[in-house]
Amino acid sequence: MQFLLYVSIPDPQAAAPHLAGHREFLAGEFAARHFLTFGPVMPAGTGGFVLAEYESREALDAAIARDPLTVTKTASYDVKEIVIAKNQIEAK
Repeated sequence: MQFLLYVSIPDPQAAAPHLAGHREFLAGEFAARHFLTFGPVMPAGTGGFVLAEYESREALDAAIARDPLTVTKTASYDVKEIVIAKNQIEAK
């Protein structure tokens, strides 16, 4: 299953102490090939997006629950299940 995630950070100053852990979380999910692509949204510091693939919504929710920004309640995730009809992103 594929998902589009929007991560909202309402208070960047409150989230700042947890960003290093958040980046480690992102890197781990990317290395596990669950996060296919991700990045910030503008203006910088207000959130980000993730294109993700998991075997179930429950597996995705379990991963999101491990994100330090979720644990500290300094960010929230809006998750939509999607179907990719066409793709121009090539694996490297």
